[in-house]
Amino acid sequence: MAVSESLSVGLPVVGFDVPGIRDLVTSNHNGMLAPLGDTDALAVCILRMLGDEDLRRRLGAAGPEILERYGTDATDRIWFQKVLVS
Repeated sequence: MAVSESLSVGLPVVGFDVPGIRDLVTSNHNGMLAPLGDTDALAVCILRMLGDEDLRRRLGAAGPEILERYGTDATDRIWFQKVLVS
């Protein structure tokens, strides 16, 4: 939830490339992903994000697109189609 909430308000996300996170974050589009368990790569991503305001703004601007896939309207539509109609 924290990842989707952050993206929805325009905050870029840094995390490990794992299922769930990679469904929401596209590296260098709305955040940055590091290989699972590679803490050095994660640290590089964090430091790069912290040190580059233009990068944070660019990646953050793409974050609210997540609402198109996972916002209330999209979730309601999915529930209706997959759960209630089936």
